[in-house]
Amino acid sequence: MKAETLISGVSLGVSVIGFAVAILTLQRGNNNSSAATLVGLQTGFSNCWDNLRKAIRDEDEDSRKFYLAELLNLFESACGIINEGTLTGASKKLMVDYVCDCFRLLKELDVQCEARNLIDTNETYKEIRIFEAAHENGQFLAGAKENAREAGVIS
Repeated sequence: MKAETLISGVSLGVSVIGFAVAILTLQRGNNNSSAATLVGLQTGFSNCWDNLRKAIRDEDEDSRKFYLAELLNLFESACGIINEGTLTGASKKLMVDYVCDCFRLLKELDVQCEARNLIDTNETYKEIRIFEAAHENGQFLAGAKENAREAGVIS
C-alpha cells in the first residue's frame, strides 16, 4: 500500500508540474503573439504615415484623402485589436499610448472634419469610438457619429 501511495503522490506532483508548465507556455505564447501583432501594426503605421506625408508634401489632394482614409482604417484595426484584448502587457500599453499620441497629432493636423466625412454608416470607425470611450486621452473622432447623423450621412 505504501508503494501505491508513493506512486500516486509522485504522479500527482508530476501532473501539477506539467499543468504549471502548460500555463507558462500558453502565457509566453500569448506574449509572443502580442509582440508580433505590435510589430506588424507598427510596420503598417510607418508605411501609412510615410505615404500620407508624401501626399501632403506633393500637395496631392486625392492621395492625401486616400492615405488619410487608409491610416484611419489601420487605426480602426488597431483599436479593434486593443478593444478585444488581443494585445497584452507591454505591447498593449505601447499600442494604446501610440494610438493616443497619434490621435493628438491628427488633431494638430486639423483633419478631424475630413475624417468625420469618411463616416458613411453606423459601423464606420466603430472600434475607434469604443477605444475613445475607454481612453480619455485618446479622443479624436469624439462626436463623429452625431456629426454624421446631423449631416444626413447616417440615420
